[in-house]
Amino acid sequence: MTLQLDSPPALAPAIYAKQPIFDQQLTVMGFELLFRPSDKVGLIDDQSATAQVILNAMTSDDQVLADPRYKFFINHSAECLLQRLPLDASNAIVEILETVAVTPAVMAAVQNLKMQGYQIALDDFDMTLSTAKLLPWADIIKIDFQALDKDQITLLVSELAHYNVKLLAEKVETQGHFQLAETLGFDYYQGYFFCRPQLTHQRLARPSKISTLQLLRALMDPEVRLETLATILKNDPVLTVKLLRLANLGIHVRITAIKNIEQALVVFGLDKLRQWVSLIALTDLNDKPHELLRQTLLRAIALERFGQFMGSFPAGECFFIGFLSVIDAFLDRPLDEVLANLPLDAKTRAALIQRAGPAGELLTLLQYMIEGRWDQLAALQDSYPVHDFFRLFLVSETEAEQLLALLS
Repeated sequence: MTLQLDSPPALAPAIYAKQPIFDQQLTVMGFELLFRPSDKVGLIDDQSATAQVILNAMTSDDQVLADPRYKFFINHSAECLLQRLPLDASNAIVEILETVAVTPAVMAAVQNLKMQGYQIALDDFDMTLSTAKLLPWADIIKIDFQALDKDQITLLVSELAHYNVKLLAEKVETQGHFQLAETLGFDYYQGYFFCRPQLTHQRLARPSKISTLQLLRALMDPEVRLETLATILKNDPVLTVKLLRLANLGIHVRITAIKNIEQALVVFGLDKLRQWVSLIALTDLNDKPHELLRQTLLRAIALERFGQFMGSFPAGECFFIGFLSVIDAFLDRPLDEVLANLPLDAKTRAALIQRAGPAGELLTLLQYMIEGRWDQLAALQDSYPVHDFFRLFLVSETEAEQLLALLS
């Protein structure tokens, strides 16, 4: 994002979330920046929070915000609209909050933004005489799938058919929500439906998913031998090539390039090998959104960094707990059923299913951070260094993006 602020406000570093927005091909087209006023996480009010997130983009603390592939939905109160925050029209979408009163001043500000080339999104839209005044200048209408039922959504979609707007289904948290939005012809989807398994009555896994589960079982067996893993890998040339790419990264001290799987096993060591081969195996399940793989990498890397930062948490254990936290969405089976087929200890199972124990609490904190659940995150502020964790989270996002480029 290209931004200019002459006198940045002196605020504490903002903690914010980026919720993915998908197009009809389930490719991420952008993110909504989610932030809420809370003294516990260093935010003051909507206007100050917006300014602080913009400053984060300016200073490149967040590499995702600097990625030209994505659009960013920025929440605007009436004050933000009237002050014309300095956003780049090429990638920033002005999202007008549902709480904004449609006054003549607001109408004039919206028209001026359109003349400058900005796209306008209307948040939590409900058709009224007041909100209808903004429709001629709107590009995207966001409809809340948690606030409205199926009949209300269907009626609203039919009313909006007369306007030249794209429809965005927000708070799409289940596969049922997604299927309804898809049937009604929505252009975009926002929410964490992609992290939920697509369960069927028969619940039969495809062969590729069965082989992946078998591989995960071997990798997580504490008694597995390197020779056994080498044999498994040699039977999967695609997996082997991807592993060799990772092994040849500059993060390992060596003199010559790694040319075979036996050398890679020595370079990685058993723990790292388990981690990376598990992640690579998931890339072969190509019927899932790319964002799910990014989220899996992010959760695994971030939880590992959290564990390292705390010192008393086994980092390797944290990595696998982050990794397994969305494995049900990959395999389209309930989480407890997937875990029952893996040789995990009781502590790991409890962390994943009940979010119990220190690692389970870290996983809960990470999920709050990803989803922008500020009240719950604030409740953990006294027990954990939330601001430090957020910085580690941003570093983990960058690392996840780099690894995805290698794995694709």
